[in-house]
Amino acid sequence: MIVGNPPFLGSQLMRSDLGDGYVDALRRLYTGRVPGGADLVTYWHEKARAMIEAGRARRVGLLATQGIRGGANRRVLERIKETVRHLSWPGLMSRGS
Repeated sequence: MIVGNPPFLGSQLMRSDLGDGYVDALRRLYTGRVPGGADLVTYWHEKARAMIEAGRARRVGLLATQGIRGGANRRVLERIKETVRHLSWPGLMSRGS
């Protein structure tokens, strides 16, 4: 089980707060999974999604701001939704999640 409160940092502030090297390495590592303009918090959500898909975790509870619903962040949520559909967790999709 993964439970956490990942740090929020908007994509516009990532370079100034974390440095070019860190941001470049993070974006390289998540190429094709997290879009370049996504906020820092989405990398934690994607990592948790990938762990569920790989069978390394069964449940996840991560906090996020409402900003995760829009822009480049939205693509990460769509990946999570697709993973849930493929795993066919009973009752989850029937609740409108």
